[in-house]
Amino acid sequence: MNWKRVQCLNFFVCIFILNSCSTHSQSRCINVSLLQSSLVDYQSIPSRRNTVIEWSPIISNLVNKILKIDGIRADNILLIANAQNFTDVNLETTIVTMVIKESIKKNSFFTVVTPQQITLTKKILKISSEDNFFEMSKVMGLARYVRAQYLLSSSIEKERGSIYLNMQLILVKTGEIIWSGSCPVTID
Repeated sequence: MNWKRVQCLNFFVCIFILNSCSTHSQSRCINVSLLQSSLVDYQSIPSRRNTVIEWSPIISNLVNKILKIDGIRADNILLIANAQNFTDVNLETTIVTMVIKESIKKNSFFTVVTPQQITLTKKILKISSEDNFFEMSKVMGLARYVRAQYLLSSSIEKERGSIYLNMQLILVKTGEIIWSGSCPVTID
């Protein structure tokens, strides 16, 4: 629970107690100063740290496999979907997505849909700028709108106690998964 929610909850508990004091006899009231001193300072509790992982070698391994797929031309347009985290570990998926994009761009194999194109398309389609496109139907619709031939989807998942980065290359025209790969993620 984040600290703002806890502060809000504490506020409502105090209001409830104060309202109770005004409707009951003074002997049944709780000393408000005692209540305030017993409240925990939730700002001093450290938040859960993000786990630091060296994503480049993991992602490069998977991207190199994608580049070896037969039948894919180098000039095709690729939409890279935001990575999703399906684990109980706090991981920065924005970093994963960024490293995937950089690795693909570095190899100059695909033309990657730019963030500016995505932002413009969201405006045209009247989709919230906050929408991260985690629903596959929305991502496929966006890919079709920007005329991407391929969609690269990635997820971080926990299987039998180990964490893996999974990627799927999807042919936008048919929705067919033409390649799927997985690589273990080591957390120190």
